[in-house]
Amino acid sequence: MSNPADATEDEDMAESSDNRSPDDRPTTVRRSPRLAAQRASSSPTVRVRNPRVGATRRPGRPTNPIWRYFDKVTDKSSKPHASCKYCLAVIRSAQPGKNMQRHLKDCPNAPTAIKQRIHEMFPDGRRQVAAPTLPAGGSSTGVGAGNFDGGNTHHTPPLLTAQQQQQFEMALASMFFLCALPFVLVESEVFRKPFQLLAPGIRFPSRHRLSGVLLQRARDEIRERALKLIRLRKVVTIVTDSWTNVNHSTIKNFMVVAPGLRSVFWSSLATDTASETAEYLADHLGRVINEVERETNATVAGVLADNVSNMDAAWKLLERSRPIFGGGCAAHMLNLLIQDVCKLELFKSVQTKALAITAYVRDHHALRSQFTITLREATSDHRRVLTVPVLTRWYSLHACFVRVLDNKNVLKKLFTEPQFADLIKNSASSKTSKDKLGQVKIYIRDASFWRKLEQEVAFLDPVIEALRELESDNCPTSRVYSRFQWLLNHPIFGTDDEQSDVQAAIKALVEDRWKHEHTDVTGLAFLLDPHTDPDDFVGTDEKDTYRQGDNDGVEPITWWWNNKKHHPLLWELAKRVFATPSSSAASDRAWSIVDFIHSKKRNRLTTDKVDMLAFIYVNHNAVSSDPTNWARLHSYPECPEARERESHSLRDVTEQ
Repeated sequence: MSNPADATEDEDMAESSDNRSPDDRPTTVRRSPRLAAQRASSSPTVRVRNPRVGATRRPGRPTNPIWRYFDKVTDKSSKPHASCKYCLAVIRSAQPGKNMQRHLKDCPNAPTAIKQRIHEMFPDGRRQVAAPTLPAGGSSTGVGAGNFDGGNTHHTPPLLTAQQQQQFEMALASMFFLCALPFVLVESEVFRKPFQLLAPGIRFPSRHRLSGVLLQRARDEIRERALKLIRLRKVVTIVTDSWTNVNHSTIKNFMVVAPGLRSVFWSSLATDTASETAEYLADHLGRVINEVERETNATVAGVLADNVSNMDAAWKLLERSRPIFGGGCAAHMLNLLIQDVCKLELFKSVQTKALAITAYVRDHHALRSQFTITLREATSDHRRVLTVPVLTRWYSLHACFVRVLDNKNVLKKLFTEPQFADLIKNSASSKTSKDKLGQVKIYIRDASFWRKLEQEVAFLDPVIEALRELESDNCPTSRVYSRFQWLLNHPIFGTDDEQSDVQAAIKALVEDRWKHEHTDVTGLAFLLDPHTDPDDFVGTDEKDTYRQGDNDGVEPITWWWNNKKHHPLLWELAKRVFATPSSSAASDRAWSIVDFIHSKKRNRLTTDKVDMLAFIYVNHNAVSSDPTNWARLHSYPECPEARERESHSLRDVTEQ
């Protein structure tokens, strides 16, 4: 039974409730927590419904810790404004990774410790990859001297300082540039994982930064070091050569060489649709000469190129307008001499037969495998596989002939002994293959073929010996004259009193090539070389051209430098003459590196990018105290250089 007093009290409360204004009544409208918080900030009397127990927070980007140093200024714009707590400046459309971090770095009232943290968090003006978040109970407005996460560093990855980040990025970029790694690899999780295990939270550059800012920075650093080397030499020569890249575009490179200087890659030129006339080539060579002399204060003494007609005409044009020497590559001239010898009627058939034997063995997998097994079982000192000659590399013909000759016994065993009869028979399934097999068997059984092959190899051996010397980096120009005279007087080609028709024909070919190679610089170099005797200028035996005593083993340029006080005028001439190399091998080696960089899998690289990558690779070897040809190790992992490095590594581990 209800109490009358209680009923009266309830009626009074209801009446008082009905008489209250609408603003005084409790709010019961359902709102989102965000809208309720905004309503509460403007009207303190409004009651906000608490979220349901167990309700999950709406997903979204965590608050960037840089907001700790700013107050939000409400505005109708999509991005809030921010007021700096140190100088009260208002940052419109505030963005942590852009205008907010830039302001704090330059804020006149911000403490130095805060500026340092901002520099660590945003190195080089870039937003950090993973910003640490504030703890659940942390304040978003207090300014503290601790870490960005309010002192909780358990889940926050360590960050590198700006200097450390820059060093890491440059070291990583060098690895990509020198090992010809694809830029997209830097964004692969498989690549990043080993680094992240060592340094959790490490920040990687993007592939765009790697191929842009870092590539340019690495090139600039290498360039400065290369320019210093050129300045020390004072007198240099420009070496140039052409190449067709993987996209079938014609490219010309320009190398700077000098005695005692590792070849420096200067630049390259894509001819595109331009006609490579003598005037066009001379004009661009003149620009390169001007660049080298302007940026290094060195004197360009000469230009060396291949022996094509337009390049010959180009350097002759330069000789008329500039105080330089011009010439063709002596090594290339010897290559052409090998081609001339192989075109002789006597050796044409030998070349055809040797190539047929090589091609048949290499083109049949089972036969090739058995050849390799038999070769391993052989007791001969010469156990090398057969090689196919490379187009326009005529010295590779000599290598092909030598390999066939060295494997004479293995080939005879493979094609004549009964134990391999089934294997040989199964290698020829079609009529064409059977015809080729029949011809190969005839060649291998032909004694005259082996005799003529030995004769051709004997004729080419002196040319190859001269070619190897002239292609070396330390070969002085005077050796061009000496080597050609040595070939003209070599006993293998007979004498005027006793000479066969073949010997006379080969000697005539040597004389013809020498006429093209005998330039002013080769003659002057021979006269100025302290090892040679001017009385032998016409050329007799090479043994008579060397002086004994103190001059033995001394480079010509070194001898003239030591005696420049006694012969000052000749010294000025000698340093120009001996700055010219004997061959353009430096340019050829650069193309092998470009081929390593601009491979079929990276054929979308632009010419400018390839130029910068080749510049870094080649010139890193020029300026480094421990250069390594990674292109060669990549192509020939079992080469002596690779084995030597492996033995050094094993010895270092053993010593530790």
